[in-house]
Amino acid sequence: MTPAVDVPVLTDDLVTLRARRIDDVDEVTRMTRDTQSRRWTTVPDPYTTRDAEQFITEITPAGWRDQTAYGWAIEAPDDGGTVRFAGHIDVRAGTRPDVGFMLHPWARGRGVMARALRLATRWSFDVVGMPVVHWEAYVGNLASWRVAWACGFTFHGEVPAYAPQRGEVRDAWLGRLRPGDDGSPRTTWWDTPILDGATVRLRPHIDADLPRMVQACSDPRTRHWLPSLPHPYTVEDARAYVTKCRLQASLGQQLDWTVADRDTDRLVGLIGLFRLDDARCPGNAEVGYLAHPDAHG
Repeated sequence: MTPAVDVPVLTDDLVTLRARRIDDVDEVTRMTRDTQSRRWTTVPDPYTTRDAEQFITEITPAGWRDQTAYGWAIEAPDDGGTVRFAGHIDVRAGTRPDVGFMLHPWARGRGVMARALRLATRWSFDVVGMPVVHWEAYVGNLASWRVAWACGFTFHGEVPAYAPQRGEVRDAWLGRLRPGDDGSPRTTWWDTPILDGATVRLRPHIDADLPRMVQACSDPRTRHWLPSLPHPYTVEDARAYVTKCRLQASLGQQLDWTVADRDTDRLVGLIGLFRLDDARCPGNAEVGYLAHPDAHG
């Protein structure tokens, strides 16, 4: 890091945000080459050691000097207690302040990024005086949304053809955090429980269900009663349905299951509870379901 750039160290005694250093290059390169990192971000692909060096020694210091972007490396203890490089977080200033972050594979699923996001946004509000911090992710990036959700961001919806990525424009989810928000989740995130019956099991949707969903939603009897279904109904339609179900569960709106055969685990239907957040009918829900043609009768 250029000596003229003074990067504050932020910590909550478990996670620390510090200046990026040239000795982070190898770990930054490993993190950014990870499949999930490439899938959900705009990093160059392929990502080289030179890209990491430029990011650390040129792009990051320029953001601090110009006060256009405030970027930190994240450190956290691993399973053995060793404090290690764990990822990146950047708060970008301007007319629409926003945040971006990336976590090393070893650090995922530990609550590290939520801690880092709380530190970075609070500093941005208290020191820089930002009036808001926006969050943006490509549709389907539930891991990123879970971090923002845990930190009190309000979900503001989905915008088609909004966010560029390597020559294409993808649909995006948007959210926002303001200085006066208390930092706690604003909705109930329903995690889908597994429920066992004598012959069927209700469980979360999995990729292996998608072809059977297509068959069920292409069946003439299903289409008669659900005329708004896309036609023809494709695997991509089924994948979009699953993503929508997971998002709505995160917003406290509904809870969905695959109805699976207890012996084979093969999808035989779909069932869901809707309107779970309806303030007009607290404690109530609406149920919806459909059966695969194999299971009719």
